[in-house]
Amino acid sequence: MDFSEFKKIHNYIFSSFPYINKYASYKVINEGSIYFTIKGKDESLPYGLFMGHIDVVPPVNENEWEEEPFS
Repeated sequence: MDFSEFKKIHNYIFSSFPYINKYASYKVINEGSIYFTIKGKDESLPYGLFMGHIDVVPPVNENEWEEEPFS
């Protein structure tokens, strides 16, 4: 599988959100997913879980799309 589009998204995330590098640790999983951990100041407090989804699929039959791919 070609993971080059995922790497572009990873670079976008890190360049657009510079505090991620300052406050989070991260692990790239299977070249496509990124798992971030941000520790709080008080570990006795409840924690939160935030999830997102990145889908990179090559456009197929672009002439049948109602919206431009990746727009």
